[in-house]
Amino acid sequence: MKTKSTERHENSKFWVISNGRNITIKEKDGDETHHAVREYKISQFGYYLVSPAMIEVKDRLVGTRVTVGTHSLKNRLHHLFSGKKATPDTPFEEVTLYSSFQPKSTSAGDSHFSKHINNLFTKLAPYDPFQKQLKELAQEQIMDVTGICRDIADNRYKLDLHGTVNEKLEYVAKNIGTPVHINMKCAHLTKGLFELRAFDFKAFDSSHEITLYSFLKKGVPTFYVSPHQGAEGFFIEEPALFYCLHILQQSLEVNSDLKDLFGACVDGTLHPFKLFFSKQLEFQYSREHLPLLIRQELRHTMMNDQEIGTIADLLNDCQRVVSFNYVPNAVKGREKMLTNISVMHDFKALEPLKKNHPDLYNRISLKAPTTEVGKLYLLDTIKGSTDDD
Repeated sequence: MKTKSTERHENSKFWVISNGRNITIKEKDGDETHHAVREYKISQFGYYLVSPAMIEVKDRLVGTRVTVGTHSLKNRLHHLFSGKKATPDTPFEEVTLYSSFQPKSTSAGDSHFSKHINNLFTKLAPYDPFQKQLKELAQEQIMDVTGICRDIADNRYKLDLHGTVNEKLEYVAKNIGTPVHINMKCAHLTKGLFELRAFDFKAFDSSHEITLYSFLKKGVPTFYVSPHQGAEGFFIEEPALFYCLHILQQSLEVNSDLKDLFGACVDGTLHPFKLFFSKQLEFQYSREHLPLLIRQELRHTMMNDQEIGTIADLLNDCQRVVSFNYVPNAVKGREKMLTNISVMHDFKALEPLKKNHPDLYNRISLKAPTTEVGKLYLLDTIKGSTDDD
């Protein structure tokens, strides 16, 4: 029988994708046609990242944007709300309203406190000037209504609403200042960016495996995830997603801080937000600004300034950057959004060092195991906060 401590220890072994193995699949019709296939196992989290299934998160509705005919604004709406004055050339104008009652803390670490805050703001809602302003707008010629939500990083974004204009207005009036359900097409929001809040980290089971197959179809790399828990199997439409799994897995294996952070997600001691993969840092390394790993290695190597500058240039090529955004449980006050960045570097970029500095080349080679996505090593780790107030 597993104890809670044993289960927690097992679940702390957070992983994404296994190494692959070659298998052969025979055609179902019984002929002699065989296909070379590579088989992988992915974890529940790996499945979540590549799944095309819709996900749902909750963010606070903090305002609305109402599109109103300009003939109304020319008279009295322009005096009620700040904004650009309408002109005869513009048939409509957007009016933006925000609630006066917005909690400053997400309270992600205390569900009871979060519930108390939400109940409090629900009771205060009728006294919010927002409601009066919204009623004023409801008497005008309204063309459309959208919501404005705020996520746990204090980013604001547009929420498209469904239904008639009156139904949209009612929805905004009823839910302003409270968390609302947001549907997203899948965990992969846009190129390299993943939403993590919809994944149940506390239910992560390191022993749970789903099969993923890789093969060539008409010469094109193709990836298929087998059926899982009643859900149909699916092809991964974007091959880059498959490579993201491997890059993240390699980052977890060489960056102990990142591994610990994902383990803390499983334990419930921090809250994941976004995961972002990119091919370049926002800044460049230079002779004066080198990562710690390289500075340590250069202590054992004689190089002039020009050669060091050349190394810096090599480090700026062939990067694979993994950025993990999360919010730790806050004891008091406002939670901070923190970021852990793993800068993975493809060892092939250092090939020019092989001739003149073979010792340095070989030492770094030992830190770069061969993976499905190349010979990568951890070049740098960066930690920071998006809110240093």
